Amino acid sequence: MAALPGRVIVPSLPEQPSEAEVARHRQLSQIALEQRTQAEAHRIATDPAEIKRREHIARIRLGRLDAAIAHFEAQRADLLARHPGLAS
Repeated sequence: MAALPGRVIVPSLPEQPSEAEVARHRQLSQIALEQRTQAEAHRIATDPAEIKRREHIARIRLGRLDAAIAHFEAQRADLLARHPGLAS
């Protein structure tokens, strides 16, 4: 993703904008949105607090997955104990 030049300020449209003014406004709005998106992505990727928060969430999710796997393995073992013919 290429960095966009300088911060774009989108001026308000006049009351009766021409098609060219509307098109330019849309273009500037898109550029401004892309800049905000890039800035937020950069902040998320580099902010130590954000990195720590994402790591914490990842650890929680891994713990939940481990618990779910253990639960399903216990269910499977119980099912196989009750129905030995299913093991094949």
